[in-house]
Amino acid sequence: VGPSQQYVEESRKGHEKVVDGWRKAVEAAEKANAGGYWPVHLNDDGTITTSLPPDPNVVLDLTDGIEKSVAAATTASEAYVV
Repeated sequence: VGPSQQYVEESRKGHEKVVDGWRKAVEAAEKANAGGYWPVHLNDDGTITTSLPPDPNVVLDLTDGIEKSVAAATTASEAYVV
């Protein structure tokens, strides 16, 4: 019961639009981030789930990654010196 006879039906339709919008947003985000980590997922049954981020001890520190890429580039350029 509410302010009008259609209140419950209107509320239900509004809720369905919000949920559908969130589902579409999650699907679009998953497509955009298909190659990397994304914490929100839409299951086949339509439920939205989250996953924990990768273990920071497994993921390289940014500084370590930069150092390794510089070392690799330096090694590669030294190999071409004649």
